[in-house]
Amino acid sequence: MFLDSLLEEFLIHCQLKNLSMRTVESYQNSILNVLKYMEEMKGITKLEQLKRKDFQDYNFYMLKGGRKATHINGINKRVRSFFNYLVAEEYCEVNIPKQLPTLKEQKQLLTTFNVEEVKRMMNFYKKRTFLDARNQAILALMFDTGIRVGELLGIKNSNIESNFIRVLGKGDKWRVVPISLYLRKTFIKYEREKEKYIKRLKKDKSEIEDYFFLTKSLEKMASTVMIEYIVRDCALGVSVRSEVRASPHTCRHFYAITALKNGQDIFTISKILGHSSLNTTRIYLQSITDEEVITLAIPKSPLMNL
Repeated sequence: MFLDSLLEEFLIHCQLKNLSMRTVESYQNSILNVLKYMEEMKGITKLEQLKRKDFQDYNFYMLKGGRKATHINGINKRVRSFFNYLVAEEYCEVNIPKQLPTLKEQKQLLTTFNVEEVKRMMNFYKKRTFLDARNQAILALMFDTGIRVGELLGIKNSNIESNFIRVLGKGDKWRVVPISLYLRKTFIKYEREKEKYIKRLKKDKSEIEDYFFLTKSLEKMASTVMIEYIVRDCALGVSVRSEVRASPHTCRHFYAITALKNGQDIFTISKILGHSSLNTTRIYLQSITDEEVITLAIPKSPLMNL
């Protein structure tokens, strides 16, 4: 059976499971990468031709080409999901990629914004305008909760309570993220400027979509590119270090690492971030230095708190 046809079927299966377009595209790109190698380097186009050694050779080929183990493991994980589907549909009996061990990954420290940079970023959009108030509220929400961009764009006015927000996350799972006093203050400023802006444009509220964050034309912010631009523009404006990737995901890193340093337990952080496994959250622990561990641990000594 031809692999390209099976991939097409698998991607439709993913869409039927209501996976996000980003996730489906990730599966498609990773699996196509492997199938292209199998066809061009080994002449393999059918499922029946694949052997365990073919996948071992692919891993070696990628390592030799300078790809990091983290990247290769990510691809292999998606290929294993593809084969899980093939086994479930009885196209094959064994998930061959699952037989391969995970490549050992180097532990890397996450380089994120520091506290001083975040302070400057939070003061960047300070004009009393609708767009500046919106952009400041977006930054505050990402820095203070680690929320994903897709989740942020989907927030409706009805999802916001006095001290928490209902967020629709990955896998269509709802969770709550807290609203701190700082964040609440930022939201109040944004809502005030939004009200003034709506009146200035003489718009009827019934014509405006029920989303919290709106564009200049008072429509839903539908593109992640807009959020990426807000973070990048702000980081450039306050001279964030060049080694820091100015992206919404780095705001998420900042929240997780800073919350850990501030003494928040990993279970609560994991819940707020919407991680399905604590192993994902533990990655952030690697960015805390030995000196910081000592500083955090001493005040929480069991005997010191008797």
